[in-house]
This record gives sequence, C-alpha cells and structure tokens, in this order.
Amino acid sequence: MRLIALVAAALIVSLPASAQEWKEYTYPESGFYVHFPADPQVSDSTYTMDGKTVKARVYSLEQNNILYAVTVADYSQENMPEEATIEQAVKQLVADGEVTMDIPHRINSTYGRQLMIKGRDDSRSSVAVFFRDKKLIVANGKILASNPDKATGEGVRFQQTLGWPGQ
Repeated sequence: MRLIALVAAALIVSLPASAQEWKEYTYPESGFYVHFPADPQVSDSTYTMDGKTVKARVYSLEQNNILYAVTVADYSQENMPEEATIEQAVKQLVADGEVTMDIPHRINSTYGRQLMIKGRDDSRSSVAVFFRDKKLIVANGKILASNPDKATGEGVRFQQTLGWPGQ
C-alpha cells in the first residue's frame, strides 16, 4: 500500500513540472502572445494570399513531432477587409486537408475562426485565424504525421493560448 501511495505521489509531483515547461512569449511588435513548450525560433518570411505577397514573421518550434507556429502577415500597406481576409486564409489552409471543425472564434472582442484540419499526410492541425490591426495572425498547432499519438491535445493547447497583449 505504501508503494502505491509513493508512486501516486511521485506522479502528482511530476505533473506540475511538465506544465511548467510551457511559457508565455509576448511579441508586442506583432500584437500577440502565446505559450510555447520551449523557446521558439523567429524568422522573417513572406506570406502570399490571393495573389498578394506581404512581409511576414514566423514564430515556430518543432518538438516531439509537433509543429507549433504563429505566422503574422503584415497587411498594413494593403486595403484588406477583415472578414474576406480571414475567409481567404481559411480557404488556403484547408486546401490540403479535410476540415473536421470550423467555428467562429473570439479572443476578447476580436473575431476570428478556429479550425481542426486533418491533413492528407495524416497530420492534424488546430488553427486559429485572426485579422487584427491590419495583421493576419495564424496560430497552428500541427501534430505531424510522424507523431504516433494523433489524439494528443498539445496542438489545441497551443492555439488556445493565443491572446492580445494588454487585454
């Protein structure tokens, strides 16, 4: 009986340690914060949608066959309507897979979309898409096809931590 109690106590003590690995990262210049399980890489890129290419910044980390990424595309020089931009981004995201969930989503008063996508390569993505302050923000927690645990909630956990600084 003592052995069972000791093992149970060890498991309970180890749970907060794994939860503590996740840390909030705030990027005021890009207008968001999100939690990553380790330090992400930040790289400049471009984002093409509907024939227009704009500057983008990607915050990403691949760990344990899961890709965590937030892409921020700068549409400040374009006259892009919010809903049409979100709709086009969603259309582009789902082109290579099957949508298993697509619902309206809000973070505070900012409207967006939340998607679950099963990729043709057997990957699973949990995605949040927002257009805020003339920036398209796409958070994607993607369980790669090589991950044996397709039911892991880590992708959802990641995209659900997206938020706006100061709110």
